[in-house]
Amino acid sequence: MDLEPTDVFKRPDDADDSDKGYTLAQKMVGKACGVAGVRPGTYCEPRMTTVGSQDTTGLMTSQELEVSMSRLLC
Repeated sequence: MDLEPTDVFKRPDDADDSDKGYTLAQKMVGKACGVAGVRPGTYCEPRMTTVGSQDTTGLMTSQELEVSMSRLLC
């Protein structure tokens, strides 16, 4: 929606310095939150860019995609 960040919600903080790295999942969530990675217990509101589905062969999937697209276009 190209909206500027708001100060109404809490913003994610960078994790405390640690000698441990991040797992792939922590890096993926961190990237969506605009930080290098997240640690357990970290508050984060990720930017959603994709929709996943476990079953991509059925009628339900096509209906989900249709609803998603209609929301994007409205």
